[in-house]
Amino acid sequence: MSLSRITTEDVLKYLVEVLRMGSDPRIGEYGYEVYLPKLVSGYIERLAISGDYGDYFGDRVSATRVVHHVGGLFYDAAWELCGMGVLRPGVRGPREQSTEQGNSGGGYCITSFGRAWLAESRREAFLPLDPAQYAESLRPYHQRLGAGFSCFAEEAIRCYNARAYLASCAMSGAAAEAILLAIAIEKDGDADNVRMIYTAQNGRMHLRAMISADAPELLREEIRNYLKLLNYLQSESAGASASAVQQADASNALAQVADFARCADTHWAVLTFRSRAYAARK
Repeated sequence: MSLSRITTEDVLKYLVEVLRMGSDPRIGEYGYEVYLPKLVSGYIERLAISGDYGDYFGDRVSATRVVHHVGGLFYDAAWELCGMGVLRPGVRGPREQSTEQGNSGGGYCITSFGRAWLAESRREAFLPLDPAQYAESLRPYHQRLGAGFSCFAEEAIRCYNARAYLASCAMSGAAAEAILLAIAIEKDGDADNVRMIYTAQNGRMHLRAMISADAPELLREEIRNYLKLLNYLQSESAGASASAVQQADASNALAQVADFARCADTHWAVLTFRSRAYAARK
């Protein structure tokens, strides 16, 4: 198996899992709570035991390539966590022992924000931590759903990472709204008309009826459920306090937006089909 299959996201998941253990001798060393050289060694040992990368452990040159590749991914992953405020470079405090490797990007400590984030994250499935990665997972739908959708979705994950869960829900709602409008505009052919319908009384209901008019019942039900999400997100964003919206709410919203995008893309031809009956009504 090729080393290129190991990505920053893989290492990031591993690093988050390890950090959730708290103070652990396998994580830290010297004055650092998180010492990357130690973590890299543990991860490589795991690769060797798995047997999937056996070709890289037969000689010193190949093993050095593993260390170089995996080590770089760990440094990237740690820097992403620094950008989120979960880690900070350096030792625990004054007079703690430092090392040359630690001071050159290999040693970190967990911030107070990071401890809270890791404690909350125990209850949730892992989501892409990097806004660019989340956006990349939605890239196949960009052309159909538009730049507005991608922008709102990326902002939603960025707010999520900052623990601004109310703002994340609001951005997820905006992304779901962008999906609905993209489908309706493609079907109707008149963007101004669609926006006029949407801003009128019961506009969302009318657009739902428009895009699902020629869809089978199961797909209609699926669309109804996604639009319930949109209603919920917008009502939450408008009426809830920031403390009332929890990580689970924002996490679920992000997942549902991705599902809505996949559904729209999969059933695009059905949802945007202009039947003769629809053309006559129009």
